[in-house]
Amino acid sequence: MNTKNNQRYMNTENKINRALKSLLLKEKSLKKITVRNICKEAQIHHTTFYEHYIDIFDLVEKTERQMGNGLYEYIEAKKNIDDN
Repeated sequence: MNTKNNQRYMNTENKINRALKSLLLKEKSLKKITVRNICKEAQIHHTTFYEHYIDIFDLVEKTERQMGNGLYEYIEAKKNIDDN
């Protein structure tokens, strides 16, 4: 079963996130990116996308939060290394 936080579910979310980032690099604007484009890039069915996200704005919000958390963790780790 593909439930939240199992490896398969997380792999699919990673594919979707990579697809979004790849399309942003190509298109330079979120306005030109559609769920269909993301699904094609990630090689998933649109129903799979909607199992993970409400819409493209939900994807962007969660991706921004994830990137922000990653940056925060990096800064904290760097600070701890520099303090030692």
